[in-house]
Amino acid sequence: MIEFALTERGSVLRKVLRDGLRLGLAGVLSGLAAAAILTKALDTVLFEIGRLDPIVYGAVATITLAVVLVATLVPAHRATRVDPLFMIKSE
Repeated sequence: MIEFALTERGSVLRKVLRDGLRLGLAGVLSGLAAAAILTKALDTVLFEIGRLDPIVYGAVATITLAVVLVATLVPAHRATRVDPLFMIKSE
């Protein structure tokens, strides 16, 4: 019984993390695409940075995904602490 509960908690944690990171990755990819398109218009404000500088794009994507991961871990951890039977009964 305890082994089942641990497996269930792990699957809940994986599902919440997977869903959150999937949304974050979609946001990062669409943001990178939009930034690549809009850099021509922002060329006058970018000083000493190439329009398609891979280091800047990589750093921004990495930082954004790290923030998404941390922001997803909190609700994922909370979701593992909720009793599934309580949630079913409350609906």
